[in-house]
Parts: sequence; structure tokens; C-alpha cells
Amino acid sequence: MAMQEGVRRIVKVVSLVAWGILALSMVVSVAVLFGREPGMTLPVLGAGIAAFGVFQGCAWILAGFSGNPPDADGLVRWKNLPFRRRPAAKLASVSVGPVGVGGWLWLPIIGLLILGPLMSIGQTLQALEEAERLYPALLRLPAWSSYKAAGWTIIAAACAVSIVAGYRLLKDLRPQTVSLVIVALWLRGPITSVLDAAAGQAFLDYSVVEYFSDPRTLGSVLAATVTALIWTLYFKWSRRVRNTYFGRLYPANTPKASQDRAEPSL
Repeated sequence: MAMQEGVRRIVKVVSLVAWGILALSMVVSVAVLFGREPGMTLPVLGAGIAAFGVFQGCAWILAGFSGNPPDADGLVRWKNLPFRRRPAAKLASVSVGPVGVGGWLWLPIIGLLILGPLMSIGQTLQALEEAERLYPALLRLPAWSSYKAAGWTIIAAACAVSIVAGYRLLKDLRPQTVSLVIVALWLRGPITSVLDAAAGQAFLDYSVVEYFSDPRTLGSVLAATVTALIWTLYFKWSRRVRNTYFGRLYPANTPKASQDRAEPSL
């Protein structure tokens, strides 16, 4: 049973990664459609659909070998995409679990408050300095100054939202805090890259396709997307988060019910 539960969770993570890649490819393809090379829209979208098929196919195969029933195999289908809370009738079968700021919850707090903003500022500064070192002519272009101003504005906004979200995660134990944190995670991650690509196209005539064709840039965007997705799943699934920010949704259960279902106490 423990192995089946572990496979179910792996299937769900792989399947959600597939949906995340598909969503990201749709956002990028829309940006390309209104960019300088609209002809690349279908190839970009096609690559995203292909990657979605590969990841979702792997999740489907794992789900088939897990031995779990179709309604509990972990595979995320279209009807499962909206995050729905469990019916009240099932809540009584789940134990209370941990409550309060602690455990894995400290990692996003530290990341949002300190590490994330510092890394964003440092990486942006390094990228701008490297570009000016490799292409000194940029310093004489007025458009370069406009692009840098737009880039720093995007980073400043993302850092501000990140810090506010981290502080509220520490002090404001309400459901709205979780929603803000998820927005901050995606804004500081892939959304910032998409906005930076749009700024490059607007001021430097540097297409979105060229921006994401750089392997380092594409790798960092994918890493940021996967990271944001993993923490989003944590805030959706963690019993500590539900108990702390949603007011102990799950009452204590009987010993028999606790044997029927076990959840991670992250």
C-alpha cells in the first residue's frame, strides 16, 4: 500500500508538470504571435504539446502499473485541473496534523523574504553587466537604457510582491495569504522571464523566440516553472498549510479512520 501511494504521488507530480509545460507553451506562443516572428507560434505551441504528451504519457503508464483505481491513480485529467476542496463529509476522516509556522513552511518564507529577492537582483545585475561587457555598443543606445529601466521595474515589482507574500506567510494566517504566495511564486519565476522577453522585444527589437532560444535562459525558465509548480502543490496539499491558514479544516479522527488514510505532515 505504501508503494502504491508513493507511485500515485509521483504520477500526480509528473502529470502536473506536463500541464504546467503546456500552460507555459501557450503563454509563450501568444507572446510570439504578437512578436516579430509570428510564424514561430505553431512550432512553439507544437513543442509544448509534444512535451505535454511525453510527460502525460509517462504519468499515464506509471498510473497503469501502480494498481490504483482510475479515480485514485494520481493522473491529472482535464476535469481535475480546478483545485477543489474535499467535501465536508470526508473531512472527518482526516487527522488534525501539524499547525503553525514550521517544518517545510520555513523554506518558502525564507525564499520569499530574503533569498528570492537577493537572487533576482544579483542575477539581473550579472546578466546586464555581461551583456554590456560582450557588446559595448549597447551603452550608446538609448533603447538599452529604456530596456534596463523596464527590466529593473519588473524585478522591483516581483521582489516587492515576494517580500510582502513572505511577511504575510509568517504573520497573516489567513486563506488570502496562500493565494498571494502562489501568485508571488509564479510572478518571481516564469512570469518575470516572459515580461523581460516582452521588454526586450519592445525596446531592443529582440524577438521572444530569440530570447527563449538561448539554452541557459530556457533552462532557467523551465527550472523556475518546475520550482513554482512544486511549491504550488505544497500549498495545495500540505496539511500544515490547511490547518494553519484555513482554520483547522480537518478535525481529529478516530483510530480506525487514521488507519484508512494517511497524509504527509509537512
